[in-house]
Amino acid sequence: MGKADPYHEGPPPLLQERFEAQEDEHRLLNYRRGALWAAIFIALGAGMDWVAFGSESAEGLRSIVGTLFLLRMACSCGLLFVLFLLYRVSSGSRRTLHLLGHLVALIPMVTIQGMLSETGGGGSPYYAGLNLVMVGSVLLLRWRCVDGAISSTLCILGYLAVALSTSTSIQDITIALFFLFVTAAFVCIGLYFYNRLRFAEFCLREEVVSQQEALAENHRKLQDLDEAKTRFFANISHELRTPLTLMLAPIEKLQSLNLVQNDAKVFELVNGLEDNGMRLLRLINDILDLVRMDSGEMPMRPERFRPRTFIDGLGRNLQPMADRKKIALRWEASCGENEEVYLDRDRLEKVVLNLAVNGLKFTPAGGEVSLSAAVEGRHLILEVEDNGAG
Repeated sequence: MGKADPYHEGPPPLLQERFEAQEDEHRLLNYRRGALWAAIFIALGAGMDWVAFGSESAEGLRSIVGTLFLLRMACSCGLLFVLFLLYRVSSGSRRTLHLLGHLVALIPMVTIQGMLSETGGGGSPYYAGLNLVMVGSVLLLRWRCVDGAISSTLCILGYLAVALSTSTSIQDITIALFFLFVTAAFVCIGLYFYNRLRFAEFCLREEVVSQQEALAENHRKLQDLDEAKTRFFANISHELRTPLTLMLAPIEKLQSLNLVQNDAKVFELVNGLEDNGMRLLRLINDILDLVRMDSGEMPMRPERFRPRTFIDGLGRNLQPMADRKKIALRWEASCGENEEVYLDRDRLEKVVLNLAVNGLKFTPAGGEVSLSAAVEGRHLILEVEDNGAG
């Protein structure tokens, strides 16, 4: 399927209005530039008049050169006055802005028609200045197609008025009108397609801006959902861990009772409760860690500690679990008693505990699990070995 042409289908009124408001801002700047450059070049044309009619300038201001000079100076002054008005008007005053824009072209147009009357009527080569007005309007004034059609019509009608009032020959009128009509056609056609192109670009920019805003809104919603998810997991993890910790404490006390230890079946059930409770506690802690990692709130907290004390504490905590499963648990530290390292002890303990618990879990009765710690230079080496499956 081809892409829809917003200009052909008819643009939405609001979109068209925003386009025209943007164009008016550019037109205001171009009208100012056009008025200034037209005033300058009209004045500089006096040099051309002197070259063309210098031999006829003996009568001063009443001569052709003097008359043309007065016309040019009047035109330049008029354009400078329009330029002054353009600096006092805003792009929001659309009617006033368009009126001043037409004056930027109309003042030189009337001046050139006056020059035609002074230099031979419709057959004067000065009619080419009308072509310049039409082409310059397209290049400088950023007009709408209707503005170009109005200006071109005024140029042609003004030329006909001068030609008929000065008894210009049919041949000269025909030649001049042909070039004026062709220039006017190019002006109107060019403005039509140029405005379509500008409007299509404007629609594309509006679509891009709209999509960017939609993406920003979706991104904000996703961030809100992500924050809600993080808060949910954090809250639910804390809510689960508190009662679970309270449940594990009496289970540990039950294991030390003679009544439980003397009944193998009850002892096995209590051990199962503790094992599954500890497993659930580790899962909750893992969820909390994931929440912290996802929110970027897991800073390292290094501290100084002794590897020998560290591995001894882990071994003593794991010993009851190893005894219940009838597994030989050994631990050793190949370092000095007072030797210290600077690491995040909590995270290190969590890693070693997970490895050791997995070792005890998959090692059959009668097996062996060993923990070791060694310091080599600035590195701490921890090893967990077992003779279980995997």
